[in-house]
Amino acid sequence: MPAPSDRWQFWVDRGGTFTDIVARRPDGSLVAHKLLSENPEQYRDAAVAGIRQLLGLQQGALITPGQVFATRCALRTKTVPDYSTAASCCPSCFTAG
Repeated sequence: MPAPSDRWQFWVDRGGTFTDIVARRPDGSLVAHKLLSENPEQYRDAAVAGIRQLLGLQQGALITPGQVFATRCALRTKTVPDYSTAASCCPSCFTAG
């Protein structure tokens, strides 16, 4: 098992029916989570909703950029950008409210 850290890591597979999330907790343990890819009555974005659930945050709670920008950019561009390009890839990740 990897050494513990203070950061979560997320890997997302968004399919037509389900979005699967695998996360590495700060203690190094892995957890899997599955949500419907489209469920507008419950959330706007399955990947973000799943990350919020895994982090124990309320629906609509702000997720800091370091928690989600690489995941969203990877979903949109198929690459993980450095921090300086994240805002152009995922402006909603940097919007409070």
